[in-house]
Amino acid sequence: MESKTIQKYKNKSVSDLLGLATKYFNLYIRLRDTDEYRKGNCISSGRPLKIPSTNSHAGHLYSAGDYPLLRFNEDNVHLQSLSDNYFKSGNQLAYVKNLIKKIGSERVIQLQKLADQSKRINYKWDRFELIDIIEKYKVKSRELKKEKI
Repeated sequence: MESKTIQKYKNKSVSDLLGLATKYFNLYIRLRDTDEYRKGNCISSGRPLKIPSTNSHAGHLYSAGDYPLLRFNEDNVHLQSLSDNYFKSGNQLAYVKNLIKKIGSERVIQLQKLADQSKRINYKWDRFELIDIIEKYKVKSRELKKEKI
């Protein structure tokens, strides 16, 4: 990573960086799971969603708080409606069923193994790791926006 990139974030705390990383990662997930008209479907219910919208979330199968190592795992996070994400606690059964259709059972099993490992680790985010995530997902989001215009 270039020192210029690191300098750009020198006044940000780890907490600030985690917030920025989450913002850009979640934007990427929303864009990834929509078409050129920025329309997609909820991973759990299949409900049609449009971004940007307060109803369109980047929903985690394994929560970011309980499974920190899966917070930025692209297989763990998909477009999800506000209703399923918050009010139905992720609608987990439907999420898993549709996730298997989307990415296949082998990747879902691998995700479950990572979740088991993550649960046993007390993880602390490193500022350089977060800066790397921010920059990576800024670029990936920008590329998807261009693709879908």
